[in-house]
Amino acid sequence: MKRVLIASVIIFDLMITFASVCVSQMAEKGWEKTVTAPNGEVIMEMNGEWDCLHEFPGMKGFTIVIEITQKDKTFMGIRLQESPYWPKGTEAIKGELQGDGFKAVSINRADLGWTPCKWEISKNGNKILLNDEGVVKLTLIRR
Repeated sequence: MKRVLIASVIIFDLMITFASVCVSQMAEKGWEKTVTAPNGEVIMEMNGEWDCLHEFPGMKGFTIVIEITQKDKTFMGIRLQESPYWPKGTEAIKGELQGDGFKAVSINRADLGWTPCKWEISKNGNKILLNDEGVVKLTLIRR
């Protein structure tokens, strides 16, 4: 009887500890939409439509809508509208997620193809800034 009681207390403590860690991870990131990867890592959920503002130094920018499809930790964004450089239905961005944001993210440029870029995610996860070394900047805002 005493062993069962001790085992129950230990299991209860482990459950509380596990729940605390999960809650603290979510509170720290503050993302509104998350998923749990197969390895148990909590990552941002990106599925859906995003407004995508393209900016170029010294040129007028434009905005189109892209649809991001995520499978586990990888994602791909497809243009839902024609842009000045790409037809509708072409790939715009792709990448891989990890717990603190992106492991890697690339922009599909008309002149160079896939190029890696720097990134920044807003606290709530609904705005993403992608910067390809001052050549092109993308601002994605979740719809």
